[in-house]
Amino acid sequence: MCDLLGISCNEMERASISLPEFALRYSKRNRHGWGIAYFDGAHAVIKRDTGKAHGNKKFEETWKKVRSKNFVAHLRLKSRGEVHVLSCHPFKEELMGRNLIFAHNGTVYGFQRHKNACGGTDSESIFKEMVDYMRDYMKEGRIHGLYPALVDAIQKIFKHYGRNITLNFLMSDGSMYYVFNHYTGAPVYMLKRKPGFGKPSGSTKRAILFSTKTFTNENWVKIPKDRLLVANNGEVITLS
Repeated sequence: MCDLLGISCNEMERASISLPEFALRYSKRNRHGWGIAYFDGAHAVIKRDTGKAHGNKKFEETWKKVRSKNFVAHLRLKSRGEVHVLSCHPFKEELMGRNLIFAHNGTVYGFQRHKNACGGTDSESIFKEMVDYMRDYMKEGRIHGLYPALVDAIQKIFKHYGRNITLNFLMSDGSMYYVFNHYTGAPVYMLKRKPGFGKPSGSTKRAILFSTKTFTNENWVKIPKDRLLVANNGEVITLS
């Protein structure tokens, strides 16, 4: 099983505490690849590679240099697709002029490879299928919005593939952050970091972490199953 780490911040951050600690603890078993997605302005950037994240020079250079308000990170243990950089998460897609980044853990049984997929994973194809559903929803004669479009897309994925699939995912458009758990054996946890964690006294920086694994002694809580959580700037906005 792969593992996910997501971060939503209210200011530009390097994630130089969480990313290396996450990799140190969990990349040994998730040995087939890693990826970090973040935003440079409105533009999504993805850094990824095969092999273990911990000890990887490219991984270290990324968390040391990159600053963003939103991160999606993934450690891969192969279940579908080859050990290849194109099979490493996160993935990105464009929707109505904005970039989306996405990482998944779980298995979608019976998937068909999407016509625009670069790799062979179920995760990439399901992401692109979801974006297709969202695009169609937002073009119809109704209130256009990313949140209702994503809810509609999740419902259509379950209708198409059944509820026996496992579907944990993190998604962001560089502003809003979306988290979903549908995997009984793999909860998604949330941690609200207090303002100024690891910063000089008086700092107003805050963050929310989302992960399939806890990796500190802080107060992590499970996100309820089958409810879409939305965060922005390090604060929870809604839980469907």
